[in-house]
Amino acid sequence: MIYLYRVNYDDENWKNLTSFLKESDHHSIHQLNRAQLVDDIMNLARSQKVDYELAMDLLLYLKSENEYIPWSAAFRTLGYVKTRMAASDENSALFKTLILDLLEDRYLSLGFTPQDSEVHLTILSRMDASSWMCELDYEDCVNNAQTFFQQWIVNK
Repeated sequence: MIYLYRVNYDDENWKNLTSFLKESDHHSIHQLNRAQLVDDIMNLARSQKVDYELAMDLLLYLKSENEYIPWSAAFRTLGYVKTRMAASDENSALFKTLILDLLEDRYLSLGFTPQDSEVHLTILSRMDASSWMCELDYEDCVNNAQTFFQQWIVNK
């Protein structure tokens, strides 16, 4: 039997973990554990056991994250936040700004177009980053998607 559980720390420990992720070599924490931290804090915020301010502060470390698994955990939990923010134009705009800021460097480093003989996780990373960036109307992503679609139409 498998037991799954979330770990909640007091605010001070969450702040210490956040500082470590943002200011230190976050790779010294295994990527699965980084993903679990992201998943835990976002789901604890969703259940109102942790303030969203604390959760979003931890997510800021993602600007320097280059592994698929922590980003995947973030995308899963941010989908819920995105739907909640859609009720208000102001909140939606703030959310869009936050995600574009977090994801822009990752999107640019991955590029839009697949390269030959890439590892599977790179392909998945590009798909996730491109999907989010296009959905948030990031100009480069939208232009690339339109060009790709036009080429597909022409080349059948």
